[in-house]
Amino acid sequence: MKLNAEQVAQVFDQTGADPVPEDHQAITELRSIFGDHTFYVAPDGLCVWEPMGHSDTGGRVAEAMVVASWADEEKTELQPHDPKPTAIMVKLDERAGAD
Repeated sequence: MKLNAEQVAQVFDQTGADPVPEDHQAITELRSIFGDHTFYVAPDGLCVWEPMGHSDTGGRVAEAMVVASWADEEKTELQPHDPKPTAIMVKLDERAGAD
């Protein structure tokens, strides 16, 4: 899921996580492997957000999914794999549509 600026702010407000900057040298390669997402680096590896439906209060819910895990202890190389859920959920305001 590609997040817009308002959604990135909502993720930050709820988790404290910042995305990989759009001008980072790895973004082109990440998109060629995983598609057009907003990427986050986490202790477990590389995460993206996937929509999971709507909350009881009307907002969209998204879950962080690990799409690549660290391949070494130094955390310098990622190993892609099928998305794995993290149970980290955020509520995205309905007015914040994706770019």
